[in-house]
Amino acid sequence: MSHEGHDNFGQGAPPTVSHIEPARPVWPTVIGVISIVFGLLGALQGCGGIVMPFAMNGLTGLMPDDQSKAVFAGMSDHLAWGVAAGVTGMAVGVLLLTAGIGMVQRRRWSVRAHTIWAVLAILQSGVGGVYGFLIQQSQFQAMKAGGMPPTPFPMEAFAAAGVLVGLLFACAYPVFMLVWVFRSVIRDQVAGWR
Repeated sequence: MSHEGHDNFGQGAPPTVSHIEPARPVWPTVIGVISIVFGLLGALQGCGGIVMPFAMNGLTGLMPDDQSKAVFAGMSDHLAWGVAAGVTGMAVGVLLLTAGIGMVQRRRWSVRAHTIWAVLAILQSGVGGVYGFLIQQSQFQAMKAGGMPPTPFPMEAFAAAGVLVGLLFACAYPVFMLVWVFRSVIRDQVAGWR
């Protein structure tokens, strides 16, 4: 094959590049945005948890059925737990929101904040699961005492399974964060952050 008319073909000097910047990892932005969204939702859910027990007490007076009143009366037995769960949920949500903002900005402290959040979120999920189970049990007792006929399927078993599935979902992101931030490649990248 002839290269007539192309005297310099293949003979030019190679381009010189003194330094190529490695691509900046995108995982801090992705995880940070997810944490911001989950943190906002958690804080809002916590606010709802603070208000809901008081709203339930107000709604009880509007209900004509004694059985419905008995169900909500069972919930009012756990009023202090509901408010405490709402306050802690809001605080844990704000912590995750703050950690997410720090992660997007690539701040070293955000990794520690995510770690603290993950441990608190797992503990909160466990306590919340027990709290939810106790409320469900008091509601079932109130329904039985109110004369509700038995259901053809075991409601208590479905409720317990629902609490367990809820715990698994609630712990998924915290467990992921604990695994993610302790990977050596991630620790090496975070060491270069401000």
